[in-house]
Amino acid sequence: MPDIIYGETNIVDEERRSLGLRRLRAPRKLSWKSFRMGMLVCHQSFIPKRAVAPLYDLQYRYSADFDWCIRCMKQARSFCNTHLILSDFLDGGTSTTQRKASLRERYAIMCKYYGTFVTVLLHGWFAIRFYTAKCLMDDYVDCLKFVQIGLRDTNLCHNYNCNIWRLKIDGKPEVIMPKSFSCPKEAATALRDFINTENAPAPTMYTYNSDCAGLAAAIEHCKLYSDTKSKMFITRNISTIMYNVFHTEPDGEQFMIGLIKDGVLTDTALKKMLSEMNKDTYLKNAVILKAYVINALSDIKCNFAL
Repeated sequence: MPDIIYGETNIVDEERRSLGLRRLRAPRKLSWKSFRMGMLVCHQSFIPKRAVAPLYDLQYRYSADFDWCIRCMKQARSFCNTHLILSDFLDGGTSTTQRKASLRERYAIMCKYYGTFVTVLLHGWFAIRFYTAKCLMDDYVDCLKFVQIGLRDTNLCHNYNCNIWRLKIDGKPEVIMPKSFSCPKEAATALRDFINTENAPAPTMYTYNSDCAGLAAAIEHCKLYSDTKSKMFITRNISTIMYNVFHTEPDGEQFMIGLIKDGVLTDTALKKMLSEMNKDTYLKNAVILKAYVINALSDIKCNFAL
């Protein structure tokens, strides 16, 4: 059995809802020198054998765990990265609320083990890393506001009978935004990366939604950019799209014909449509749509239109 087993830490709020993994991730290989770059493994996800685990040094009020982990690793000869989440950590512990005092202690501990010169240089790098992370977090918060602004349950957008809205940013491709998200934080991250990356294609925001708003956004995205990813998404969900369209649109048949004309549907999607129309009662009267589907699948095209 290894001397130390370690893994990742999940950050949770007071109601134990996950806030995501800890920002500093466990390294693939761990040694006592790893902590020069900060406490890469939270002590709750750090499990040493009793033989290599000393007592806490109580002169440190806020960072005794940092010192303890280093001393454990200096004694250890073998390590095992589980690549698993080993603990939940409540956001805002004592070392968080007493951050300045904790950082002073941590600085002293680093000087003790790694030397003052190295520690000063590393803290210059920490300052750059902190500033960069803060800028990215500010961008993330702004992007999260963009994501939330169009949600049905956060503003007056529910007064408009549609499932999407369009985000236009100077110098960037237009982004089709659904009016609901099942993964708003992931959607905000994707939007932030899009804004901060030069010449980035419009993000597929429909992938962060699992209801009819996501399907509507996929259709509009495909009309605008006609990319393979959105066509495949539509193909996988064509049965649900047909059901929603014929039960919510005033003229579902014309809507589906419009998708065929716009080139949104793949041959596989068209074949699925044909299969649905042959077995579902509510689609059997859609004879004009059926003709369009057959024509779109035929090698010899007929020139007819309504």
